[in-house]
Amino acid sequence: MKKWIIIILISLTALSYAAYTKHIFAPSSVANWLRIQNEKMMGGGDDACAPLAKSLHIEVTHRAIDDMRHFSSSDPQQACAALKTKAAEIKKTNASQQLRYENVQVTRHGFPWNSADVTYTERLTFAPPDSYMIYVKSDNQATLQLSWRGLQVTRLNSDTRSSWYPIP
Repeated sequence: MKKWIIIILISLTALSYAAYTKHIFAPSSVANWLRIQNEKMMGGGDDACAPLAKSLHIEVTHRAIDDMRHFSSSDPQQACAALKTKAAEIKKTNASQQLRYENVQVTRHGFPWNSADVTYTERLTFAPPDSYMIYVKSDNQATLQLSWRGLQVTRLNSDTRSSWYPIP
């Protein structure tokens, strides 16, 4: 009898974990998590870089009308500093912002489904007062890992394009 109770408890635990990871890696949950992480980064708090894993590798290519820049790092502290600097620059402009995540696709892997590859498009529109409307579109590929500390980013590749238009 005790054997069956142990088997049932182990089965229920495994099913609960599978349901939990299915929820965590659902596209809507991932999009919401991305939104929350963006808000933390824009806030510049100490927890802004918490989801950057120690094994992080980040590649960002940014194309503007007359410029192209590339950033690559496997150092989470360097990546964090760069992301915080960009967030502070945007925040300093006092711009109104609109951020959307589109086409979020998640492929879970790594039994027991504790990681996932995520692809998504990030669209940011911001308008500094009495200036230009700036449009930024990023096509991103990321790998998220579920750990005891929550979701962590282990890889991020971003192809970003921006353009601007005068405000009439």
